[in-house]
Amino acid sequence: MNRFRGIFISYRRSDSQDFTERIHDRLVTEFGDENVFLDVDKNIPPGVDYADHLTNVIEASGVVLAVIGPAWLDVREATDPQMRRLDNREDFVRREIEFALSDDSLVVIPLLVKGARMPAQEELPEGMRNLARRQAFPVQGNPYFHQEITELNGIIQGHLEAPRFGVDLESVEKEIREGLSYAMDSEELLAQRWRVLERFREAAKKLEDPEAAAGTARPEGLEQQMRLGERRSLERIFRRELTRLLEGMARLVVDSYTNDLKEQYRDDERAVAYLEEFVDDLVSRIEDLVGNERYSEYLSLDID
Repeated sequence: MNRFRGIFISYRRSDSQDFTERIHDRLVTEFGDENVFLDVDKNIPPGVDYADHLTNVIEASGVVLAVIGPAWLDVREATDPQMRRLDNREDFVRREIEFALSDDSLVVIPLLVKGARMPAQEELPEGMRNLARRQAFPVQGNPYFHQEITELNGIIQGHLEAPRFGVDLESVEKEIREGLSYAMDSEELLAQRWRVLERFREAAKKLEDPEAAAGTARPEGLEQQMRLGERRSLERIFRRELTRLLEGMARLVVDSYTNDLKEQYRDDERAVAYLEEFVDDLVSRIEDLVGNERYSEYLSLDID
């Protein structure tokens, strides 16, 4: 499996050239000039198909930075002021981003500079609309520029070190969310949860039984406080048991959706380790995956 080999910067000169060149210089310092691609259209060898050249350079990258300034969305064609450049299928920026978004192995990061906002999906050509779903990174400039680019370098480095999968892990996570939703309604899980609740009810009843109190009689107020504390302790114990039950189910579901990937990349130890981290992260975010309300309902000890 190939590693990410470079960083491709897409931008409009009339929108953010000065800012982009400054970002480029910092990236070159961190990653090397040979690994940061800028102004590719200026350096196409004579006789080479520009579309093929552009595709080859982007494919040689792993991270694509889409620099978006205040005028990026609305720059017009010089020959037709009524037409946005983005609406021209031959526009370099449009071709760059459409191709990058079509390749699931590429990481596309919108960089918002000079106070620009993230475009809405309906403002973009159809082939670019997924750009609006990508988490953007704002670069405000002075006095925060160096701090911001240092943070950006770390983000890029994390992507450079990750295995290059020909699969969209965001789509895998979406499928896992749906799978977890079905699994939480399964008869087996519901039966296991009910057995836990039955044991909790029996234990709670014993706390309410005066004969269960060991030793000598205690003052009524102290008795109530101690029973309340014991009840809370009991609830924590059984909620932990329910949590372990849910996490066990979640791991089974997550594994079922990722085992094929692990098999596909079984000869790459780094890829397998990365997938294991992906699985562990998903299981640790079980509350987010199933939804806060449903998660709380599942952990409820109310069986009436």
